[in-house]
Formats: sequence, C-alpha cells, structure tokens
Amino acid sequence: EQHAAMFGRPPRGLWPSEGSIAPELIPLMQRCGIEYFCSDEENLFKSLNRAPEFQNASVDHLELFQGWRVVHDGASVNALFREKPLSDFIGFMASKNEPGQAAAHLLQHLRHIAGLIPNDTGVIPLILDGENAWETFPDGGEGFLRALYGGIAAQPDQLRSATIEEYFHACPPQKQITT
Repeated sequence: EQHAAMFGRPPRGLWPSEGSIAPELIPLMQRCGIEYFCSDEENLFKSLNRAPEFQNASVDHLELFQGWRVVHDGASVNALFREKPLSDFIGFMASKNEPGQAAAHLLQHLRHIAGLIPNDTGVIPLILDGENAWETFPDGGEGFLRALYGGIAAQPDQLRSATIEEYFHACPPQKQITT
C-alpha cells in the first residue's frame, strides 16, 4: 500500500533483504503481485546443483546470464540472479578508483561476458545493496554512472541497459527451477 501510494502502482519486483529467498516465498510473492525477484548467484548455483538435470555435471557459470522461472507449490515468479563479483565491484571497490577508470574496468568485463552469451536473450544482472552503493563515491557515483552509461551507449550493438521489467517483457524465461 505504501509503495502504491508513493509510486502510483503496486510493486512488481522485489530485491529481498540480503537477497534472501526461500521456496515458501514464491506463492506469497505471486499472491502479492510480485512478477519478479532478484537474488544472489550463489542461490541459483545451489539450486541448480540440486536439480536432477545437473546431477553428475558441473553447472556452467554462463547459466547465470538469463532469466529464470522459479516454481514452488503451484506458484511461479520470474527471477534474476546477480553477477556477484561485478555487482560487488560497484558497491565496494569502484569508488576507490577514478570514475572513468572504474567504469572502463566494468565495461571491459561486461563486453567480455556479452561476447559469451546470446545477444538477443542474455542479461548481465548488476544488482546492488542500496546501503553500500553510493555513499563512498565523492560525488555520490555521478561521475562513475555517467562514464558507465556513456560507455554502454557508445556500443549499442554489444551492450544496452534495461530495467528488469523491460528485460522480462522482451525475454520471458526459458528455463525453470522447481524447488
């Protein structure tokens, strides 16, 4: 109700505190109108390691770079799992560097990953804890974000930014995790 009052519509997405999730939350999220949630890559990989289709096989890290459908007890919600090292770089290390240099470092990694995943359906989730992201930047992150988004805009054939909602509208999940 508070979200709807402030933003004019109910929330459709969720980044649970510390990325904490549990199977029993999926029906609750669906009932509340949550269409997608985000969590940490470790949660995805732990779930996949228990999945029958990955038994006796290593889970490829590239599984991370796509949307997932998470199903539990007859309910389902879309999910993205953040690329932890790059997300943590933004939250904890980028501010210790000159903004253009930090953005160039991140862009180099984004371009590398983009070259390994499908251009039309791949996604590189960078998801930050709100309390860690910007207070350590001298300018609140403005210089870094300008350099980062400028670098993304300069390479539209290789990189583009999107909201999570835009991504899921364009690329419904093709894979599912059943808890």
